[in-house]
Amino acid sequence: GHEIALSTFNIQKTNLTWNTDFNISFDRNKTVSLDTEEGTLFHGGTSYSFRSHITRVGQPIAQFYGAIQDGVYVNQEDFDNSPKHAASQVGTIKFRDLNGDGVITFPEDYTTTGNPWPDFIFGMTNNITYRNFDAAVTLVGSYGNEILAHHENWTTNLDGVFNVLEEVKDRWKSPEDPGAGKYGSTQQGTTFLERDRWHSRFIKDGSYLSFRNITLGYTLPMHQDSQIKKVRIYGSVQNAFIITNYPGPNPEVNTRNDASGSTPGFDDNSYPVPRTISFGINVGF
Repeated sequence: GHEIALSTFNIQKTNLTWNTDFNISFDRNKTVSLDTEEGTLFHGGTSYSFRSHITRVGQPIAQFYGAIQDGVYVNQEDFDNSPKHAASQVGTIKFRDLNGDGVITFPEDYTTTGNPWPDFIFGMTNNITYRNFDAAVTLVGSYGNEILAHHENWTTNLDGVFNVLEEVKDRWKSPEDPGAGKYGSTQQGTTFLERDRWHSRFIKDGSYLSFRNITLGYTLPMHQDSQIKKVRIYGSVQNAFIITNYPGPNPEVNTRNDASGSTPGFDDNSYPVPRTISFGINVGF
């Protein structure tokens, strides 16, 4: 990998200064060898005996592993003319026949579904002073990584009366009302395929830009003979806001309890990052 750091003095005047510190990191990894059959290792979370991650020789470690969703079987004609699993019905979600044998089976139709490793991560801090005012803004971010949103196993559960995501309302209801092609039928016995199999619908864009800290301060002018040499009043906001397409509560958190680190990008129901607002006074003698 490569890491680049840059410090700049953008403005240096008597009453105004602006400095910037920026760093960016490009990290890559590749599996060189594995002491397993066919150079493959399955690991991570388990669903119906299948693991959520796969590591193959020649590829990055811990890629997401599962089926590819291809919409839903919208009607009987679509069902009859498409590869299907033994449990599939009209209205259930449709998986891609990756091995071309005309039927959907697991793990024969599993593949790499995403990559938990970012293309790059970065951070930037700006420090600005104007007369007696000072401000600092710290940003951090990640780009190109994906997250397995396993919490959707529950928040899109169609088996009964549960609180679910709003988008579930656009599920398949009938051939005349097939929905958005993302969620299938709620008929009894039709939901285990989409909920209890790893597949591409769980894979989300994990890129984000976080305004990690914003601070604004003011230093009171003091008489040179005063015993108090400096009084600074300030306010700060930690985790002010975050820009991301990730639909979960926190794109920065990996909540899989895995001390080995072999299950990256696995969100098993994380808590949102709290926003903290604080005020203070610094007094110098």
